[in-house]
Amino acid sequence: MKKRPVFLLALVFACLSFVRADAGVIRSEKADEWGGMAGLGKKSFRFAVISDTQPLGPGRSLSPLVERLLKEISWLGPDFVIHLGDVISGYGDSLEEARHEYAAMKEKIDRLLPWVPFFAVPGNHDQATPGALAAYRETFGSLLYYDFPYGNGRFVVLNGNFPSWMAPRGKDYGFFNLNDGMHVLPMAEWAEEAFSRGGKMLFVFLHTPPFPAYTPPPGRGTHGFLTASNRDAFVALLPKGRTKAVFSGHEHLFYVEDRGGIKFFTLGTGGGPLSGPVTGPAGVNAGIPPKFNLLKGDPEVDQGGGRPKGLFKSGALGVFGFLLVRVDGDRVAYDFVVPFTLEVAYSEGNDGVSPRARAVLENRGRFAQVFKGVTFLMPASPAGYRARATARNGDRTEVEIGPVPEILEVSPAGPGKNLVRVQATVPPAMAVDLEIEAR
Repeated sequence: MKKRPVFLLALVFACLSFVRADAGVIRSEKADEWGGMAGLGKKSFRFAVISDTQPLGPGRSLSPLVERLLKEISWLGPDFVIHLGDVISGYGDSLEEARHEYAAMKEKIDRLLPWVPFFAVPGNHDQATPGALAAYRETFGSLLYYDFPYGNGRFVVLNGNFPSWMAPRGKDYGFFNLNDGMHVLPMAEWAEEAFSRGGKMLFVFLHTPPFPAYTPPPGRGTHGFLTASNRDAFVALLPKGRTKAVFSGHEHLFYVEDRGGIKFFTLGTGGGPLSGPVTGPAGVNAGIPPKFNLLKGDPEVDQGGGRPKGLFKSGALGVFGFLLVRVDGDRVAYDFVVPFTLEVAYSEGNDGVSPRARAVLENRGRFAQVFKGVTFLMPASPAGYRARATARNGDRTEVEIGPVPEILEVSPAGPGKNLVRVQATVPPAMAVDLEIEAR
């Protein structure tokens, strides 16, 4: 019992000392510089996309789902994370409440994603008042639209929903009319230039979806595109062939549709209240194709789909999760991960004293996952560490799982201790024992 406080202090020190200077929140004005250095020469990488983590009202706490989703992202250890907006409640927040809500989110980013760079997209809740926007800029950077290179990609972040209080005199607010005050060019003209910059693949991020899955359509309640023609003009700017995907939040559901070879994702399910039916709506999961691309749903099965305003595009799902995007040369793959798909539990060691430690890595998904963020608190070992991964057969015999786990990073974590980050692959529907030993 007397050793427990010492261990906890050592673990806290380890976690704090392991935060890298090029990780955590990357301010928008630093994004281009960061991407040019961090992504140099990379042909394969992964990034995660999450959105709409806001609490249920001014001054309220974040949902426990936010911590869970960030924790699972941390275990996967992507190259970076992009949040699509609506970090705070915003509407009705005082400046201090907005700062408090952003601080609560940043604490989770710093603690749960200490080695993962984190970027933000402004959402309508983040700009609901001048105070909310001021707190957003204090936390995530002054630029409300920006871009950065990474590997063979170009990543363009846009502000799809300027609030009406920012509109120039005599102009409507919306995608084509505003400047964030930090750029020479208005956003539409700037975006056209950004789209034309280097990068074999183009990925675009904005809060409001160009193609909503939930009514009303553009011009009837969305925050960014006042009319369908305004939206269509934006889509026409996207370079055909290079543009792989456009990612949005705002609607608290998961939805994707392909338009002209470009995938348009809606990913507003990071912990905010769901706005879509879980069933998809009724009929879709039963394999019944929609007569049109809109379904009301069945009130007996899905009450939300049966409400008068409850028109959802077929395939829209009210389910929490985040998107993991894999880029491998010319290939891009997308994996939507729901909470509690992944788990990491330590069953031996991990105390900074034992020369051997073990963690159980679980993957309940349909695809193999590469865990790059599993860490062990180990005694310092000048000779290094070795790791192996095994799984149990039905007769409880062990079989080694390949590829062989890789030691990714070793960082000092107090006197005589190291924090060791390991990469291991976990096949679908499998639990794997990851063992590490000081040499």
